[in-house]
Amino acid sequence: MKTKKIIAVVMTASMLMSLAACSFGNKTKKFVDYAEDLGYEEVESKEYTKLDKKDGDLEDGCYSVATNKDDIKKLLKKVDADVKADDLTALFFASQEEENEEKDEFNSFGFFVMEFKNEDDAEEFFEDYSDEFDEQFDRLESYSSYGDMEQDDDDNFYMFAVDVDIYGSNMSMRTAIYLDGKEVICVISKGYYSDADDYTDLLDDFCKEFDLESPSDLL
Repeated sequence: MKTKKIIAVVMTASMLMSLAACSFGNKTKKFVDYAEDLGYEEVESKEYTKLDKKDGDLEDGCYSVATNKDDIKKLLKKVDADVKADDLTALFFASQEEENEEKDEFNSFGFFVMEFKNEDDAEEFFEDYSDEFDEQFDRLESYSSYGDMEQDDDDNFYMFAVDVDIYGSNMSMRTAIYLDGKEVICVISKGYYSDADDYTDLLDDFCKEFDLESPSDLL
């Protein structure tokens, strides 16, 4: 009898894990596999917000998956977006940040995936976030005389690319957000000096892997 109870518990746990995986979606699960292929470490949502790039916590990259309201709410702090946890069924976030040895700045690469409960909320978030990126690009335009800057947008994507050299301090920045039904994907990279190309490559490889147009193609 005791053995049967143990088997029943194990089967129940297995079923719950399977249901959680299904709720996250097969497509989005690929982003988890991609982060692991990069060598990123999985951390709990509540721990992610405590990681400090200044302490080197993100040098090797981390990722987190949230599929319940409490975890999604905690992880949303990393996204810094005006969206309610109740509107999402899942949130995935990954990032890598390390201090640039030639400049008092941090190289960074990150991406997140949001699965909304309905397409209207996904579209509203996509439009709001696109507007924020557009404003950011406008602020960067004062550096346009120091290099190349381009942006592009459509009904289902917004992106910009920046390659500038300001008094010997070169910076490459890429930003893109994509809308696909109930899913929103965002990817960002920024690198300085000799690290610039490496971090741009991280974004380009990500876009190639998931068949997304890369902002690098704008330049």
